[in-house]
Amino acid sequence: MFIRCGCLLLLAPLTTAVRRGHSHTPFDQDPFVFDPKGRLLQLDYADAAAAKGAPCVGVCANNIAVLAAVNDKIADVDARHAMTFAGVRADGYALVDFVRVHAARERLRLPDEAPATRALALALADECHTVCIGGGRRAYGCRCLLA
Repeated sequence: MFIRCGCLLLLAPLTTAVRRGHSHTPFDQDPFVFDPKGRLLQLDYADAAAAKGAPCVGVCANNIAVLAAVNDKIADVDARHAMTFAGVRADGYALVDFVRVHAARERLRLPDEAPATRALALALADECHTVCIGGGRRAYGCRCLLA
């Protein structure tokens, strides 16, 4: 009798999730599990969260770049770089902190030169990719512009 009650308690959350329309429950717990259509649902969820964010815009000219965002989502990375993001605010600020640390490392490595924007963007892309393929963490739910 005790075992049956334990099984019923374990099955109850799954049936309520299916009733609410979340039928992907077995496939969205781990970022490495594909659903029957061949999609990674954790990446779809992160993309949907980023799409719900307030818009941000970047405009580049010859020697200048302008970033515009709603709700104070523009952050200084260092004296020459800024970054803005759309989507989950906590994920955006986590990526801003990552880029700040990488820029400081580059300044210590090459003290006479400012870190290149391309090097910072590549480090940011590597971090996002590492999180997507690494275990135990979810994908970032934001889109970033770095200038």
